[in-house]
Amino acid sequence: MSQTSTLSALTPNIPPASFRQYLAIMRTYPKKAWTTLLAAIAVVFFSSTVYQSAVAFTVGPVSAGFDWPLSHAVAAFTLPIIIAPALLLPLGGYLVGRSGLRTAGAIFGVLYGLSTAAVAVLPGNFTVILIALTLSVGCSFILVFSVAFRAVAGWMPVHSGAAFAIVGSLTSLVSVLLPPILAETAATIGWRALFVSIGLCYIIVALPMQLFFLTTPTNDTRGTAVGITTNQDASEINQERAPRKSMWGLLRRPVLLASILINAMLLAPTVVVFNIAESLLSESGYTIGQISLSLSAAKVGSVIGLIFIGPMLDRAASPRVIAVLFVNVVIGLAIVATTQNVFWALLVAMFLIGMPFGAELIVPPLLMLRYFGKGLFAQALALNMGLSAVIAGAAPTLAQILREQFGSGTLLITLIAMTLAIAALTYAMPKFPILPEGADMPEEQAGNRYRSK
Repeated sequence: MSQTSTLSALTPNIPPASFRQYLAIMRTYPKKAWTTLLAAIAVVFFSSTVYQSAVAFTVGPVSAGFDWPLSHAVAAFTLPIIIAPALLLPLGGYLVGRSGLRTAGAIFGVLYGLSTAAVAVLPGNFTVILIALTLSVGCSFILVFSVAFRAVAGWMPVHSGAAFAIVGSLTSLVSVLLPPILAETAATIGWRALFVSIGLCYIIVALPMQLFFLTTPTNDTRGTAVGITTNQDASEINQERAPRKSMWGLLRRPVLLASILINAMLLAPTVVVFNIAESLLSESGYTIGQISLSLSAAKVGSVIGLIFIGPMLDRAASPRVIAVLFVNVVIGLAIVATTQNVFWALLVAMFLIGMPFGAELIVPPLLMLRYFGKGLFAQALALNMGLSAVIAGAAPTLAQILREQFGSGTLLITLIAMTLAIAALTYAMPKFPILPEGADMPEEQAGNRYRSK
């Protein structure tokens, strides 16, 4: 079979037969696919990475500037991470599906920039600041998952996992350079000017890139993306713009519910260990310096995990490959639970525990694309990310309560048991459905089709 015929026959749900073929096909994507990928990196960096890195240097100054207790400032920055995905991501997914990626993306891009900058000029009322930060964080989630990733998935259907991995790993690596820059900036110009700068940077730098370069095959030349053939007419291609099923009706799909649990457990163990690392690991005789180095090892593990899981999921017939990440977490937690003051073992353990961290940039979009198709991608992903963020956000508090009541050993055993249970769940999930050439997921089958093994 020639390369041309191979390309026209492939869809996101029919992975290449070999890794060599997988790479060969990736080189055939048009220029607009790669400019879309670069624009997606800019969107993720300016709407998410910069903001998250700046929070560490603004909580204290915000507390002092508004004359708040530190706990109020911490709550103002942490609650939106739990609230915003559940409240705003479903709305964003609906609007992207209904209005189109470019129109909805422009609206949420402007809202993100203005709401972030507004924190600097709003009165020091906790509720008002919480609303502004919730809007900022919610728009950030929408820009990343419902806008940027949806565009990338449209251009690179056979390589969405690799593309998401490129976005996640590059922004993670660049984020290593941000803390000293942001710390110096906050100390020099103050936290208010820093928030204004973050908001304006998105509007001035990222938003034009988003509008001009973040495209989809739907609003560009037909037939240029893999999996979209020239014999499709415009009406067939544009069907993906309109949602064909109620978002809330999607929650009845077992695959979506299982995917929510999988995504939550990709985050929960790592976030729990990160949050209590100092007190948890000091019980085992490790110094602050050793603990900080182990957290760096976890960040390295995160990048390796991103690079691994994307291409693997692209070529997988089912979600079972995700179990590898969960097994690594189990091994890491077991090492932490059974070793005392063995520094090399701590580095290995934290490397393994950190591997799923950041996988929420890859796994949920890939699962939603493979199970639901492009027509319901934005809506299904919004529900997945919104609800899993609530579960993962509550995990550190619940873990600390469990630890205070029953001790660190019980907490680690509980995390191991829950991680193993979710790993088993990946084996119970159906294989990805195979779609005919150029077809989208039928409404009655989306997220609910079990392919014979």
